[in-house]
Amino acid sequence: MAYDPSLQAKVKKICKISFGFSAIFALAIILSDAWNLITPTIVVQRWIAIALFTLVTALIWYAVSYKSKSQLYYHLLALAQMLVYVITITYVVYSQRGIASRAVALYAIPILLTAIIKKRTMIYLTAIICTVFYALASVRYFYANYGQAYKAELYVEVGFYCAIFFVVAALCSAITSAKR
Repeated sequence: MAYDPSLQAKVKKICKISFGFSAIFALAIILSDAWNLITPTIVVQRWIAIALFTLVTALIWYAVSYKSKSQLYYHLLALAQMLVYVITITYVVYSQRGIASRAVALYAIPILLTAIIKKRTMIYLTAIICTVFYALASVRYFYANYGQAYKAELYVEVGFYCAIFFVVAALCSAITSAKR
């Protein structure tokens, strides 16, 4: 694999977009709290989640400023940022009742962000990780709160959305390979 000098700039761009996500998430928490849409416990938990997300993003952004000739270094930083997204989104999905959560759409963000790197294997790896975490959160919520949905509904919803993750990954892969 040839050295890509723009890889550092691409990972920096991912971090900048992630800071924007932090601001939007914080605004959603503020508005939800102001209108009493979520309980005080969930407000505190979400502030902790976004604080950790922002902290890790800042650390990755700082690490990106270090000049490295290693492609692996920048790929690992992008992978770390993707994992922070997936973990944060999984928390939101779980706290919004698993398969009933509309936050499942947020899993498209890490898939789209890894497309910036233009590495097909990373795009599909992200889809796999999103699938694992979404399935885990949904099944965990279902069995922790048994009776809120039918088992068939659980597996149909999980299967459908996980398939959509791979459709998004395939589209990202097709778009990024067409631009080469």
